[in-house]
Amino acid sequence: MATNTSPSIYFPVANHDSRLEMVIALEYNGVYRVYQLLEEEHVINDDLAGMHIMITSYSPFMTRVFDRIEVFL
Repeated sequence: MATNTSPSIYFPVANHDSRLEMVIALEYNGVYRVYQLLEEEHVINDDLAGMHIMITSYSPFMTRVFDRIEVFL
């Protein structure tokens, strides 16, 4: 069983655990949310402590978060 012995890795992982998921965690004004990283093109609109946010993914596991500004005409 090979492990990464780089000195910059403090907790090397030797075994892959399929129960674990990749996530993105956000905090704003003491409110926390965790979202699963998106594997395909997708958009999520949410409200985080009064801030309207948009989470987008255009490539697998390439997620971006934006402050969504609503415009009313």
